[in-house]
Amino acid sequence: MTWHDKETRANKNKGIYCIRTNQAHLNNQQIWQTYRMLNDIEAAFRVLKSDLGMRPVYHQTTERISGHIFISILAYHILHCIRFQLKKVDIHDSWETILLKLSTHYRVTTTMQTKEGKTLHIRKSTKPNHEQAKIYKACNAPAIPLKQIITTL
Repeated sequence: MTWHDKETRANKNKGIYCIRTNQAHLNNQQIWQTYRMLNDIEAAFRVLKSDLGMRPVYHQTTERISGHIFISILAYHILHCIRFQLKKVDIHDSWETILLKLSTHYRVTTTMQTKEGKTLHIRKSTKPNHEQAKIYKACNAPAIPLKQIITTL
């Protein structure tokens, strides 16, 4: 039996997978789903370790290694919760794709001089695009998380 998921069908010219396992009790679909899950977890850890500044790893003590593992697993749990919320609204993107989509949503500070010689700072979030707003809504997060701040010095 041959098993193809939606992603494989969409990318059918990108190669084939040969998966070998000693888990004889699993059917083809279960083997494929397990492989995809493990692949997804590994990809998430690669991204998270880079985002958390935990790469390369130069830990030389048990405490540092334990801390590294704890932070990695905690970050993965947060990532998993976010992706679970996204899947409920049919967003099945990889974590890297989610980060890429959100990477253009900024918080901007504009600085200018007033006629009186004071410095005015206006800090404001940009408006999220449609995809960003959909991601925030799925995670029950505000599309504009912080209010506009105006300070005068």
